Amino acid sequence: KQVSEDSDSEASERREAVKSAFVYAWGAYEDQAFGWDELRPLSRKGHNYLSLGVTIVDSLDTMLIMGMHETETYQRALE
Repeated sequence: KQVSEDSDSEASERREAVKSAFVYAWGAYEDQAFGWDELRPLSRKGHNYLSLGVTIVDSLDTMLIMGMHETETYQRALE
């Protein structure tokens, strides 16, 4: 099955929507809970269950997959 230009465009739009949602969620985590394992969105506070900053660890590979490895966001997460 060949992929039409419309589906390429639609796939690109979907990728950008997912990336935008990730950047939004990461921004909230970075502002409200950076260093904690997770952000509890209702209280807007960080919470630890392993005390490893697991959201940071998980997000680094997500940023790599999304091609964000040269961004300031990625560099801040590495620090």
